[in-house]
Amino acid sequence: MEFNIFDYQFSKEQDLLLYYKGEFDDSTLLEITSFLKEQFRDLPRVSKKVFAVSVELVQNIAYYSAETNQFGTHKSKYGVGIMLVADLPDEVVLTSGNLIPKSDLQEIIKRCDQINKLQQDELRLLKKDIRNQPRREGHKGGNIGLVQVAIKSENPLKVEHKDVDNNMAFFTLSTHISKNQQGDE
Repeated sequence: MEFNIFDYQFSKEQDLLLYYKGEFDDSTLLEITSFLKEQFRDLPRVSKKVFAVSVELVQNIAYYSAETNQFGTHKSKYGVGIMLVADLPDEVVLTSGNLIPKSDLQEIIKRCDQINKLQQDELRLLKKDIRNQPRREGHKGGNIGLVQVAIKSENPLKVEHKDVDNNMAFFTLSTHISKNQQGDE
């Protein structure tokens, strides 16, 4: 089953386990990951993978969303976005979305396309190589988040975007985790 965040409508048929829209701060990360760990406690391998992927998706929004909350003179340092998690019979689908500058869009899409072409052993080597490089200017993380999502999910990254205006696009990143595969812990 495919989820299109742009055409999203609430439906019990979609087996939506989590829908959150708002600021992705440290407490939100803790709440989301704790909730998801509990939901899949009877499937330890799936629980570990869902936890790892959800951490990366939440951090991507927190660190890189072009939208932040502003109250009076206080501007949050955390990004605003959307997180959806669907619990389907054979898989768990995780989708995140947030505003990004259109100037960053092609680089992110290209990076995801490159990641999707690699096998698991190649992804691990890429992750190691990235860790050994200096941190990119303006990046708050270790630059391995997208690679980590592909490694942990053992599935391709699906990216979509819609223009918001001349400068911004709403970017979504999705992947799924099989409940049946015997893969990486």
